[in-house]
Amino acid sequence: MPNLCAAGTAIWVDNHTASVIAGWDPDVTYWFAPHVSYLDEPVTWVLDVHEDHPEWLSVARKADGGT
Repeated sequence: MPNLCAAGTAIWVDNHTASVIAGWDPDVTYWFAPHVSYLDEPVTWVLDVHEDHPEWLSVARKADGGT
């Protein structure tokens, strides 16, 4: 498992700049508990970039669990 010590921490660059480590492995989720419990059904989201202002939209799921 990756070291998470610096994730989300502001890292000083100079007097006017800082950086944050936001992630380390796209499309991967690390769970910190052995079991996951959902409060509701999971939702799939897609980014619609066809307009001037990109927007996140939820995608309806089919009865078989597909999208």
